[in-house]
Amino acid sequence: MLGSVLILSALIIGMLPMMAFAVQPPVDNAVCDCDPLYQEQQRTRESREHTEWRFATRTPLYGSKEVKAVRGYKFVDGGSVIVNRKVVSGHWVRDGNNWNRIPDSVINAVWGAGGVPSQYLNPAVDPDNPPSTNEEYNAIWRSGDNVSLSSYGGPSKSVRYVAYKVTTSAGYTDWGPWSDWSTNNPGPETDTMKVESRTVTTYGAWSDWTNVGEPVADHDGPTGDDSIEDVDDLTQTRVIEVADPDCAQLIIDECLPPGHCPPGFEVKYEGGHPSIDGLSFTADQDYDVVILVGGPPNPGKNKDPEGRNKFFYDVAKGDVISREAHDISHVCGKVITTTSTTAPSTTSTSAPSTTTSSAPTTTTPVDYCDASNKPGGISLAAWLEQGGNPDCIDIEIGGECGMVTGTISRNDTNWDTWAVAFELAPATYDLGNAEFGSMSFPEDYNGGFPVAVAYYLVGPEGDYGSISGEPNFWQKTAGTIIVDTDCEPPVTSTSSTTSTTSTSTTMPLPTRFYCNPDTKLIEEIGSDHPEYEGVNTYDEREDAEADQDCTEVSPTVVTSVPDEVDDEELPFTGFDSDILFGLSALLLGAGALLLVMTRRISDEA
Repeated sequence: MLGSVLILSALIIGMLPMMAFAVQPPVDNAVCDCDPLYQEQQRTRESREHTEWRFATRTPLYGSKEVKAVRGYKFVDGGSVIVNRKVVSGHWVRDGNNWNRIPDSVINAVWGAGGVPSQYLNPAVDPDNPPSTNEEYNAIWRSGDNVSLSSYGGPSKSVRYVAYKVTTSAGYTDWGPWSDWSTNNPGPETDTMKVESRTVTTYGAWSDWTNVGEPVADHDGPTGDDSIEDVDDLTQTRVIEVADPDCAQLIIDECLPPGHCPPGFEVKYEGGHPSIDGLSFTADQDYDVVILVGGPPNPGKNKDPEGRNKFFYDVAKGDVISREAHDISHVCGKVITTTSTTAPSTTSTSAPSTTTSSAPTTTTPVDYCDASNKPGGISLAAWLEQGGNPDCIDIEIGGECGMVTGTISRNDTNWDTWAVAFELAPATYDLGNAEFGSMSFPEDYNGGFPVAVAYYLVGPEGDYGSISGEPNFWQKTAGTIIVDTDCEPPVTSTSSTTSTTSTSTTMPLPTRFYCNPDTKLIEEIGSDHPEYEGVNTYDEREDAEADQDCTEVSPTVVTSVPDEVDDEELPFTGFDSDILFGLSALLLGAGALLLVMTRRISDEA
């Protein structure tokens, strides 16, 4: 019996090596290629609503209307202008040398019930067959028919015009162009103004991605940003690849055949390379992770306490790192651009060496401003913190009297919907009442005193905006700029996104220059003159001088005559020099005669 037990024990002991060999996992490259799992994620955002308005105007008619076309400009939608102290929707833009008809709502706001004077009408126009092409307008235009667009709320530019009058029973002109959409309410509708409103929805920044459910093995479709789907306006989903932790464990402990590295690592060197000295490796560059592979894959057979794959983290160039047993078969290196999701089993470092035996490898720095570089499984905030919270956005604030503007002067993110928000200081951070990109004020707003305007950055992602170093919505920080509203000359036209309301501000008007067609002279006139808004009146003197109805010669007075200049070379003074000399002699003789007579009368007395 005892002999049988001994024989059985010997057989079992003899079979142990074979049993140990049988339970080892096969060293197969396919085992090292782990299939990823797929994680569904979700993010949300908030919405806000605000109301915007726009308006259009028309002008009363009194039995007739003027029809006028000008060359080089046209009147289009957007903004508003002041015509004869009335707010008119639309604004002027340049248009080469093309002729364009002025909207009836604009041109008929000039004359009122009196209608257009006949001297401004072109008698060659047939109202039943008016000109319609550039060639027809050029052929019928009369020399001298020029007008400054400032009379119609435009720039102080003299342009050619063709005008005629038609009889009509309509009480109003057609509606003119629309103003811009604005958060300024122009007031209720009237006979001469119609108003439209709309509700605009704006959205806040997206939240961080959060996991929905557990990872799954099967997914047939795109992943990452290519898989983003809109559930509705406030919710998005996506699918990302995540590592299988069970498969990762196999890679680390068992599945690295000779000359192979885990996915994402590069085989740097194999045994026999000068940088490998038995158990030690001298780093030829900076690494985030280095694996020194050596010995059998079975941890039970490997004499190194950490097994076949010994991990080192944050290895600097020149550092010497070593295994405890089994010469290095090969080195796996990784310069990662993301946060490692696999915790190290043990961190080992050795004193750095002063020499290296191989040339350094150049690595490309990570662009943390580009969120597309962010790996799955890490929030954007953590990703940016890992990159040192880089400054990716700059804004620039500028403007002029009555207006402040804000632009994105630098944007290194992969979003292009950043903007600068403005509101009257102090900031409330209510985006429904803020204006974006610019903010303007009418002349003498706030009684002509300067106003304080708050500004701050808004956009699609608060994690970027809050580390930009700029005043921003998320941290509730705002900058302040002072805007002057007492602007001279008064602003009479605007094409900004904020339209003027229907109530205009009374202000002193500057003098203008009137070309009097009767006297052919130029007169400087005030706003009380009947021709102040007339077609022969201009903002600049040179524009009036260009009017062919006027000529004016101002005499040049010479106060001294150099000896070397001949009389014939003197500039014209307005008098003939010979006549002037004769008059002087005559006056001198008369004075002498008067003196003699005075003395004679005195002697007789």
